[in-house]
Amino acid sequence: MHLRYGTWLDLAIIVAYLVFCVLVGILYKRRAEKSFEEYFLAGRTIPTVVLTSSIMATFISTVTIVGIPGLAYRIGIAGMIFNSIAMYFLRYGAVFYGPYVRKILPTTIMTLPEMAEYLYNSRAHLASTILSIIFNISRFGTQFLAVGFLLNFLFGVSIFWGAAISALVVLSYTVLSGFIAEAITDVFQMLFMLIGVGLATIMGLRHFGGWENVVAALPSDHLVWHGKEPIMALVAYAIMAFYMYPDPSFYQRYSAGKSPKQVQFAMSAMILLSSMFGIICCINAMMARALFPDMTPALAIYSFLERFLPTGIFGLWLAAFVAAGMSTGDTYMLIGATNISRDIYKRWIKRDATDAQIIRLTRVLMIFLAAISTYVVVQFKTVWSIWSWGAMMFASAIFVPLVPGILWRWRKHPDSAWIAIASALAIFIPLYPPPGIAPQYVEKLARLIGVAPFSPAHQAYIFLGAWLVSTLVYLFVNLGFGKKPLKRERRKLAEPPKELTGQVRFYNRNTFLLSLLFWLLAPAAIIVSIVGGSIASFLWYFLGGLNVVFGLIIFWQVIRARKELLALK
Repeated sequence: MHLRYGTWLDLAIIVAYLVFCVLVGILYKRRAEKSFEEYFLAGRTIPTVVLTSSIMATFISTVTIVGIPGLAYRIGIAGMIFNSIAMYFLRYGAVFYGPYVRKILPTTIMTLPEMAEYLYNSRAHLASTILSIIFNISRFGTQFLAVGFLLNFLFGVSIFWGAAISALVVLSYTVLSGFIAEAITDVFQMLFMLIGVGLATIMGLRHFGGWENVVAALPSDHLVWHGKEPIMALVAYAIMAFYMYPDPSFYQRYSAGKSPKQVQFAMSAMILLSSMFGIICCINAMMARALFPDMTPALAIYSFLERFLPTGIFGLWLAAFVAAGMSTGDTYMLIGATNISRDIYKRWIKRDATDAQIIRLTRVLMIFLAAISTYVVVQFKTVWSIWSWGAMMFASAIFVPLVPGILWRWRKHPDSAWIAIASALAIFIPLYPPPGIAPQYVEKLARLIGVAPFSPAHQAYIFLGAWLVSTLVYLFVNLGFGKKPLKRERRKLAEPPKELTGQVRFYNRNTFLLSLLFWLLAPAAIIVSIVGGSIASFLWYFLGGLNVVFGLIIFWQVIRARKELLALK
């Protein structure tokens, strides 16, 4: 084996991080086996810094690190704009939806299908279980595939074996300790990621001598706000955010929070950090385009980071990239296995199954699902195609019953959820089956409506059509056949200890400040990027340094929370 990128020290850092992940799984194994709530939600006791990092680590997958910057590499500043629009739509989930879900649902509900049954009936539970399993497999499989591509670039190993190595490491700690292990490893992933990307931005700008020199080396259309993409492509990236509202991983984090206020603060912090991180990744991608104009986007981004990151720091970034795939993969693998063990086996086959039996079955199912998904996604050869297909399919079917549905106060029929889900799938899957196995009529239909087959615009048209049908069916069934729902009994929260009063004030005050920073950051970055000049150079230096500072703050907060982390054992 020979190294194509980096040094043996960088490789050693990657290996050391993977060993650390396994040790975390071993360390918390006994605690995780106390109950299924401990295994799946860490007992709802994890510190705020861990919850925030875990949400961000799952959200920032390998698609975020390479996929969106790859778009910026191809079309310039429009990649940043598309990403920022999606973050704006997601921001409302951070401030309102997530805390509301955490507040109203009983603590006995742990999975998204259980939420569907609580709101509707057992048929909604079954429909959302099947949908969630398909979505989760598409999600964690693509993460393993992305890591397989990276290991292929670095060391020349086959893509299949690279994906298999990633899956094996994830299994080694997630199978042992569940959510506890993945949440703790997520903290260090965020630390490496923020520091690595921030340093690369600063050193890359120093090489060019300022942003204006980067712009001079780019094609002229790289500063056009829409990147010469069709307007429906912009719509596609905007609506991509809607799948995140009922996303099973977000719902798991909502449930794992100590309180609605902690969830609100963690989500708001995640939105700010992810927005800042995404902007800087896009800037780095544009500098990579100026340096390496004839490479594939992913390879150019790797080459850019290797050139400007010192030995060791580059290894930390590579470890973080591998961890990004693993942290997203382990979350969806755990949830997908739980959908089968808890939502199918315990709900429909053996209702009296104990927590110990469910944990054992979940562990076996994770191994099975990892093997199946690794084989299946390698056949597609592209991360983005299967990832975006799963997200669009899932959102078109589940969004209406679960997100507006949780707020629905008019006439309601318990069968409206599964009928709306089935109607959306009946539109989406025949008209937009998974790329690679799609019949020829799909491409002909795409050209008939004037879009490239399997392009973002094609996705947007099919998604909006399925979503519209789902909405109309949901309204028709509820308003035509529903009855006025009974007044729902709210879960009474226990009186909080006096020492938590200061934390609540902290969450209220800082949630507002984080939200305000986000509203100012994204439009300022877009405007400054287009205008250019010395103010743009200053902003990118500032944001690059801010990434490093936030990474160090996360590390300091982990040190402060060490007593809470040790108490998790």
